[in-house]
Amino acid sequence: MDIYAVDRILRHYKMYETSAYEVKTCGGYYGEEVDGVHFSDVTKLEQCFTEYAGLTTEQEQVEFLLKLEYGYLLEAAQDKVWSIKEIKTVLINKGNEDYYRKLGTQKGGLYTNYSLPKCVVIARNDDFRLIDGYHRMVDNEDEVVTAIVGI
Repeated sequence: MDIYAVDRILRHYKMYETSAYEVKTCGGYYGEEVDGVHFSDVTKLEQCFTEYAGLTTEQEQVEFLLKLEYGYLLEAAQDKVWSIKEIKTVLINKGNEDYYRKLGTQKGGLYTNYSLPKCVVIARNDDFRLIDGYHRMVDNEDEVVTAIVGI
């Protein structure tokens, strides 16, 4: 769960985007030189990791990550017992099929070889409700995926 959390936190703070960094330059013998590169939200990032490190259960961790991503926790996701499991892709109900189809036209391969859990789902009687991971699932071609499952 911790590696997944690191990935989600880094993506939340957009550490992969060059615009998230400030480049400082200075004069040198051969012209301008790079004097430093600094991530602009480093304090928020440190606070987020510190808060996550204080969580002791998977329930707290998953709820924290969902709140970080969306600003709140779905009522259907509250008070679930979360665990990482392998589930059949055909059993995942996308819920918002229009949104999912729209994302399918934007396949970028960003998550093609993603080895961490691809989605967060809630177990129901005969399927799983997808609540997070639409982008990761669009790039998925596997019959079985690793998912964070709430029961």
